[in-house]
Amino acid sequence: MKYLGRLNPHDPFYAYLQEQIFPQLRTGQQLRQFRVFQFPASNEVFLYEETHSQQKVIGKFFNRIGKDGSSLLGVDTGVRYS
Repeated sequence: MKYLGRLNPHDPFYAYLQEQIFPQLRTGQQLRQFRVFQFPASNEVFLYEETHSQQKVIGKFFNRIGKDGSSLLGVDTGVRYS
C-alpha cells in the first residue's frame, strides 16, 4: 500500500468518518486523525486508519474525476503550493 498522508480535517469525508463511521466502532475518542493509504492496483480504493486506536476502514469511490487520490481526497501530504 502507498501512504498518501493524513486526511485534512476540513475535508467533508473527514467529517463523515469522524461523526458517522468511527462512533459506531466505539473507539472512545472524540478528536481523531486519519492516515490514508492507497491500495496498489486501485485508484479508487483507500484505507483510512485512525491513528490512536489503529482501527481501519476501507473506502471505495465511484465516478471520480482524475487519478490523483491525494488532491481529490483532501489528504495533507505536507506539500505546499504558493
